Amino acid sequence: MFDPIELAVSEAVRLDRGARGYIHPVEKRWTAEEETFLQENAGVLYDAEIAGRMERTVVAVHIRRQRAGLPSPLRHPDFITANRAAAMLGVDAHKVSWWIDSGLLPGVIYEKQGRPNKAGLYIRRVRVVTFKRWITRPLNWIYFDPLAIPDPALRRLAGLAYARWDDEWWTPRQLADYHGLDDTHWIHQKLRRGEIPGVQAFNRGGRHPDAAWSNWFIRRSDAVQARFITGKGNAQRVRAEEQSWSPGADAWLLRARAAGMIYREIAARMGPEWNEKRVFYRYRILIKELK
Repeated sequence: MFDPIELAVSEAVRLDRGARGYIHPVEKRWTAEEETFLQENAGVLYDAEIAGRMERTVVAVHIRRQRAGLPSPLRHPDFITANRAAAMLGVDAHKVSWWIDSGLLPGVIYEKQGRPNKAGLYIRRVRVVTFKRWITRPLNWIYFDPLAIPDPALRRLAGLAYARWDDEWWTPRQLADYHGLDDTHWIHQKLRRGEIPGVQAFNRGGRHPDAAWSNWFIRRSDAVQARFITGKGNAQRVRAEEQSWSPGADAWLLRARAAGMIYREIAARMGPEWNEKRVFYRYRILIKELK
C-alpha cells in the first residue's frame, strides 16, 4: 500500500519537472546539424529559444551548452548589457535602456527566462562593435559627454573622434550669451522654424519616455553664424553689423588675453553692447581654431 504523503510529494516533483520542460532523462542523440546550430547561437539566443527550434527540452540544451563551454546570452564576449554600457559611459542605466528601447542605440531586448512578463523584467544588450561606433558619432554626444567617459579605452576612442570633429554642441542659452541676447525666446522661434540648424534631444534623463518636452542643441559652427536683428530701421542693421566679429577684433582679443586681461574688462573696452560671456565664447572659438 502506498503512503499518501509520499505519493503526493512524488506527484508534486513530477509536475514541477514538467513545468520546467523536463522529460525523461534519456534524450535522443544530438545530430551534427543540431551541434552546429548550438555553436552558432549559444550566447545569441536563450536556451529556451534554441530548444524551441530544435524540439528539445530547455534542460537538454542548457546541459549541452554548459558541457561544450559555450556562453549564455549575458556572458557572450561580443555583447554587453545595458547596465554594463552605462557603467562604462558613466551615465544612469535608465538612459542606456531608453536608448535601446527607442532605437537610438541599436540593441536587443530579451524577456527574462522563468519570470512572469512584468514591466522591468527585461534584459537589454548591444554588440560591442556597435556600441563603440555609436559613441564616436557627434550626433549622439548630445546625450553624454564624450570627454567625461570613465572607461579609459572608450574615452580615448571618443576623444579621437571629438578632436577630428573640431566642433561642439551649444545650448540655446550659450548661443544667446554669445550674441548678447537677454533670453532664448528668439532662438527657440528660429529653431522651430528651421532658420537655425539644430537637433532635439528627447528624454535625456532616460526616465520620462512619454514626455513631450525636449532639449535643443546647436553646432557651435552654426551658432556663431546666426544673426539676430531687433527693432526697425537702418540703425538696428548698423548695430548688428558693428557687433559682428572682425579680424581686427579677433586679433585684439587674443592680445588682450595674452596680456592677462579678464573677459569682463575686455567686454567693457569694446563698448556697452558687449558682454563678458560673448567675449568668453569667442575666445574659446579662436583658441580651438589656432590648435
